[in-house]
Amino acid sequence: MLPNHEFLPYEIHARSAFGSTAGAAFRRETTLVNGVRSWQDELIAYAKQQGYQIS
Repeated sequence: MLPNHEFLPYEIHARSAFGSTAGAAFRRETTLVNGVRSWQDELIAYAKQQGYQIS
């Protein structure tokens, strides 16, 4: 683990969303850039829905 690493308060959701977003790149269903971008977008949307501020 990296120094100063903190788990997301919604880590379980982040891990479950990986397969259908960034994980799709490993199945060659999308590019890695697009998969990671999709995962990021999903996590931002979820965080906002849960009331977290994103900066």
